[in-house]
Amino acid sequence: MSTVLASVPKKKVDLRNSVTSSLKKALAEENACYVLITCKEAAEDGQMQVEMEYEGDACLAAYLLESAQGLIEESF
Repeated sequence: MSTVLASVPKKKVDLRNSVTSSLKKALAEENACYVLITCKEAAEDGQMQVEMEYEGDACLAAYLLESAQGLIEESF
């Protein structure tokens, strides 16, 4: 009896996309609107990639952003 071992290439999983998808799904199920803002680490030249997504009414998303900005400014 002989045993053959095969090497199966590992599938590269992008956990960040998986987590983001799960988060967006959960937020959409429980909220009328959400805004998701993310950024990557700053590059050597100081540039930073910022991404924003929202789901729901655009006016409500704008209200959420304005309210969040006010809360952040109060904490300074």
